[in-house]
Order: sequence, then structure tokens, then C-alpha cells
Amino acid sequence: MCGIAGILCFESGGMPLSPHLNAMTNSMIARGPDDEGFALLNLDDSLSLHSGPATPRSLIDSGLKNLTTSPLYTKPVRLGLGHRRLSIIDTSTGGHQPMVTTEGKQVIVFNGEIYNFQELRVTLENAGHRFRTHSDTEVLLTAYQHWGDSCVTHFNGDFAFAIWDKKRKQLFCARDRIGIKPFYYFKTSSFFVFGSDIKTLIASGLYTPQPDSEGLFLAMGFGIAPRPKTAFDGIYALEQGHTLNVTPRGQLEHSRYWSIPTNIQNQKMTHHEAIDLVDHHLHAAVSRRLVADVPLACFLSGGIDSTTMTAIGSQHCDSLNAFTLGFENSTPDYDEVSEASELARRYKINHIIHQTSPDLLKDSLGSWVDGFEEPCGHVPANYLLSMAVASHGIRVALNGLGGDELFGGYHWYKLRKLPYQFVPHFFTSIAHYLPEGRLRKAVLLGRASTATQLHTLIFQRNSDDVLTKLLTPNFCPTQSTATILDKMYAQNRTFTDTVEAFNYMDLMNYVGNHHVHRTDQFTMACSIEGRFPLLDHELIEAAFTIPSRYKIRGSIQKSVLRDVAKKYLPERCLAMRKKGFTVPLNAWVNGPLKEFVTQLLSQLADRPQLNGTEIIRLRNAFVAGSLPASTAWHLSSLELWFRRFIDPGRPSVS
Repeated sequence: MCGIAGILCFESGGMPLSPHLNAMTNSMIARGPDDEGFALLNLDDSLSLHSGPATPRSLIDSGLKNLTTSPLYTKPVRLGLGHRRLSIIDTSTGGHQPMVTTEGKQVIVFNGEIYNFQELRVTLENAGHRFRTHSDTEVLLTAYQHWGDSCVTHFNGDFAFAIWDKKRKQLFCARDRIGIKPFYYFKTSSFFVFGSDIKTLIASGLYTPQPDSEGLFLAMGFGIAPRPKTAFDGIYALEQGHTLNVTPRGQLEHSRYWSIPTNIQNQKMTHHEAIDLVDHHLHAAVSRRLVADVPLACFLSGGIDSTTMTAIGSQHCDSLNAFTLGFENSTPDYDEVSEASELARRYKINHIIHQTSPDLLKDSLGSWVDGFEEPCGHVPANYLLSMAVASHGIRVALNGLGGDELFGGYHWYKLRKLPYQFVPHFFTSIAHYLPEGRLRKAVLLGRASTATQLHTLIFQRNSDDVLTKLLTPNFCPTQSTATILDKMYAQNRTFTDTVEAFNYMDLMNYVGNHHVHRTDQFTMACSIEGRFPLLDHELIEAAFTIPSRYKIRGSIQKSVLRDVAKKYLPERCLAMRKKGFTVPLNAWVNGPLKEFVTQLLSQLADRPQLNGTEIIRLRNAFVAGSLPASTAWHLSSLELWFRRFIDPGRPSVS
């Protein structure tokens, strides 16, 4: 796990890129505290490698010169690549980046892990390739030499990387199938700039932050703008399962190499075959993600997903650590400590319980605003737990994210009996049988005719109607959010049934944007690598072959996963009501944080992008106790986002 950055200049005479590149890597120290390196493509097309302050002494002694003292620091070059390393696999200097091929024709910066790198290494050795290191970086680079752009189809892993190919004279960029590893970029007439964080792009000094009208609208709807959009004007995310070729003339060529499979359910599959299939792929996915040369742990709640992952992990690892988040003065609605502890006792796992409070949240305010990078109404539970993991010297943490989305764990899967092409009057007829909250509201609106529309109505924190009142007209798109989302993810996509449609949309928009983004940001803020066994692409492909009747059986949700879990879990964990990995937001916002939130709402009303009259009305409703805490917190985070990223000088958010 690392941080990557790069600048490709389109000007024929090049530009002095080194100061900008150095600032970008300095902004990612938490992503890579162990090592740093730089590669510059000179005007004569020769490559030069350079060190930085964090580069190990042995590399400097071997002749690697510091970038800031190099004559090239202020001279024009065509390309600059920067890397910060968090050593996980092959912790020796053999994994140093940027890494260049023996022939000097390709150079790579890579963030992530290739979990099947050992098998690929054997394949490549049999094809005649030889290796100098034991790193997965060299395997990835050699795979590109061997297979070209199609190398990505051979990888099982979480990755974002860029390879400069001198022979083809282009920059080849790629992102993993689910989008677990980030890759952001912006392009002008003079250069293409990429990095692991939006903060990295801003740090370059080549970009002036401004809100994107459609991106900000979408971010206030979902908590993060559906990718490739962001809340920043001109900044985009490379889409999950995509590659991007950038030429020296500034041409960008996107290509999709993988998508979530639909319409592949095997209706002849038996129930026992479905259980065995999931069990097999869970063991394979977990065992792959336990490969590391440093200590590792699991994020352990009391629910089925993380407990099953941890139980299986204990069978492949003799010294597994597990961390559970507890809350001071909490209620049973949030606390999962007792269920998690019962599992830990059964498998003799080293169980560490971390208690937290709203004071800790406020103390770390600047860090979590930095981490979200967009206005988000969540409190970062991942960050609070990651700080605890880091304090124990652990660098890899497995996360149980993905089970609900793959196997139907959310309450909207109760709509499974509706035909995929929904008919609005169905919703009003069943509305009174549904739980209170957003789902019932969406159904009563009677506006959902497709899975995308229903997904939008369920997940939107603020509806289109609410947002058009909050934001000024120039920040409101001409198309509905559902239409925008459909064009991004589901246009010309067909589904076997409603469950499959929800599986697909939940993975694309909820997991692929919101969940993996915040988990990566907050684990890496603590120099921890997050790994997601349930998002292994082979497990996802297998899960989409399972008939939906095995995922939702009668009133039982995630049925096939529960049947697998019965092999490993205490009854108490199986019976636990779904709580989710979260914090007691309502109690905190309406309690110790209320005065702070009120002040933020008052200041938000003065923003020119917002309707001040409406914000003041909402602030007064919050003071009176009639505004939901989640709405108040989301609006507060918008004010904090403006302060941190948009305001001139970007003063502190504290």
C-alpha cells in the first residue's frame, strides 16, 4: 500500500516539474512513511531516478541522488513520477519505487497489492522472464511487459498504477475492478496530473480548488459524488475496472476491462452447491489477503460478515489480531463488543476493544475532513478504529465490507418479488407493509420505475427537491440524479431480477464509491493497508451465478452466507440484529456537539453557493430539535469542506 503521483507535460520543451512533484509526495507521507522515490523523463527521453528524505540509506549509498539537490529540480522535464511506500510485501529495498525494467523501457509507480503475484511469477518465469526482487511490483511490471494493456485481466488484487512506456510513448494507468485503490487526475492543455488523493492534486500547486456544480449536487445527495465525478471542478476519478492511456499530445483513451457480471445466474444450482461455492471462495479470498511480511489484524464487529471473515482467517493464521470499536455510555443499538468477544474466545484470537467518545471525534476533526475530501454526513468509524490498530504497530487490517451488497443484507431487498421493470402503483400497494424511513418514503413517492431510480431514492441523503432548495440554481443539474446515475452505471444493463439489480447498484454506487473511498482514506491516514476479502472479484463473479432465491429465502436475508456462517459462528452472532459499522451520531450531534453544529450551520448560510434563507431555517429547526441529526451533520460537513478545500488560504477546520 502506497501513495502515487505523477505529472506528464504536453509542452514540447517540457516544464520544471520537480518542485510540484515533491510537494505532492510530501502530502502523502501517511500513505508511505517507509520510503520515497522519484523518476524524471528528461528532454532527451532518458530516465533518471532520485531519492527523497525518507529513502533508505542503503539506496542512497548505492548512488541514488536526492531530488531536491539535483540540477534537474529546476530544469524542464517531460514527466515526473513520485512514490511513497508503506512496506507490506518484500519489506527490503527491493520493492523501492519508481521501479524500472532491466532494459529501462518502462517505469512504474504502483499502489496496492497483487494477491496472486506468486502464481503469476511462476507463469512469467516459465515464459522466460527473470526477477531481481521478491516484490509484487516487479511481477506487475513484468506482466505489463509480457501481456501489454491486458495484463490487468490477470491480476487478483487491489491496485492503482501508472506505467510510462518509452517504446509506446504513453502513460498507461489502471485501477482495480472494484475501485478499492484510488486514482484521481486532472488535465489541462499543458499537463496531465494524477495522484492517490484529491489533496495530492491540490498540493501540486497546479490546480486551484473550485466546487463542481454537478459534482457538489451529487455529493450532497450521496455523501460522495458517484465516480468518475467529484465535488471538485475538473478533477475526476479513474473508474473502477478501467484503464487509461495518456499520450504526450494530451489524448486520453479510456477502456473498460471488467464489469460486474449480470444475467449469469445458474438456475440449476442446488442449495448445497451454492453454500459450497461461497465457502470455497471465502477461504480463497481470506487466505490471499493474509499474505504479508508485517503484522495484520481484522476489523471485528458482531455481525455475520466480519465475524465469518475473522473465523476463517483464524484457520489460516496462527496469530490473528482483531479490533472492535466500543462507545462510552453507548446503547445496545450500536455496541457489538459482547458478540465480537464471544467469537474471539472461540477461536483464541487476540481481541482488542477500543473505547471511543465524541471528544475524540472533535479532537480529530481536521483529520477526518481531510480524509473524506467531499462533504459527507458520516462520522468516520473506520478512522477511530484505524487509530487503535496503528497504536499497536499493525499495518494490515482485513475488513468485512461487501456481504450485504453481494448477498442481500439491506432492508430494500424485501422488494425482491417485484419484477425488475418496476411499475409505480406496486409501490403504493405495498407501502404500508414496509418499515418507516427512507425506503417507505421512496415507495410512497411512487416515482421508481427502475432499479436505478429506487436505488437513488433510497440512498439519497438529500433528495433532488431538497437540494434545489439548498443550492443556488447554477449548482443544480438539468437532469435528475437518477438519470445521471443510470447513464453512469446501468444504461443498457439488464438484470435477471430485482435482487440482482440491487446487488449490482449497491456494489457500483454504495461500495464502489462511498465505502471503499472512506475506508481507504482513513486506514491510510493511519498508515494501515485495508483489505476486503468479500470484494474479491472471483467471489463477486461466483456470487452473481447464485440464484437469488438462495440469497433471500422467505424472510431470511443473506441466507446462503448465513448457511456458510453456521459452520463457524456462535449462535449469538447469527441471531444478532443488523447494526452496521457506525457510531451513535444522533446522541452525539444532539448532545455534546450541538453547539458546534449550530455554529457551522450559521456560517454555512453565508456561502454564495447556498440558499442562506433555507440554511437558517434548517439551523433553527435543528436548535428546536426537529431536524434529523444526520441532515444537520451533513450540512455541517459541507461548511467544513468549504473551509478546508475551497477557501483562499484554506484555514484550519478546528
